[in-house]
Amino acid sequence: MIKPVKTANVISAITARSQFGQIMRRASQKNERFLVDRRGEPAVIIMSVKDYIDNTADPGFIEEPDYGGEAERAE
Repeated sequence: MIKPVKTANVISAITARSQFGQIMRRASQKNERFLVDRRGEPAVIIMSVKDYIDNTADPGFIEEPDYGGEAERAE
């Protein structure tokens, strides 16, 4: 059976930053995907963990989350 392809909502990095809580809710509750565009270039995809696991070849990628620290800033 072929899975239908989901399309991502394209949003700017500024929108992602200012509406991050709403975007997380939509991704986790409605399985929506968001492509974040930075300076006219696709930068990252936001999607639910369930959606990621269902669609990745390596579900073992997510094992035990490390909630101890903040993500490093990479610019």
